[in-house]
Amino acid sequence: MRDDASKASMALKFEEEKQKKELEILRRQDEEESVKLISSKYGLPYLDLSSIPINTDALKIISEDESRSSGLAIIQKVCKKLQIAVKNPEKPEAKAIIQRLKEELYSPSLFLVSERSLEKAWAFYKEIAPTQKILGGSINVSLSLIEEFGREAKTID
Repeated sequence: MRDDASKASMALKFEEEKQKKELEILRRQDEEESVKLISSKYGLPYLDLSSIPINTDALKIISEDESRSSGLAIIQKVCKKLQIAVKNPEKPEAKAIIQRLKEELYSPSLFLVSERSLEKAWAFYKEIAPTQKILGGSINVSLSLIEEFGREAKTID
């Protein structure tokens, strides 16, 4: 008897999990459909980033903080041409970044995306190595490092 109750409980939990997953899929689809409809209002093409590759070299043109606060992400770059995923092209922070990029002689193409798509793009910031400050035309080598190299290097062959 207890075994039957345990099986019924497990079946119920499984069914609840299945329903939660299906509901989440429906929410995602609804969000994407809503953005697709809104894209015509802005006259911008809609893009779902769930299956689009993100170029991390393009992404790092602006910082993650700027990207998140403005609700946009630079997802592709070819020479000076940029593809920018944006949630709200009317947001003042987004407009300011797009204008700055134009002043830097970039040619931006905007695509309307969902919050979920932007979250996917922003996740790629974790893959970007932190930039190091490079002194133009100079190398900083300590005297102790040069002395150590001199002791260890006996011949060139």
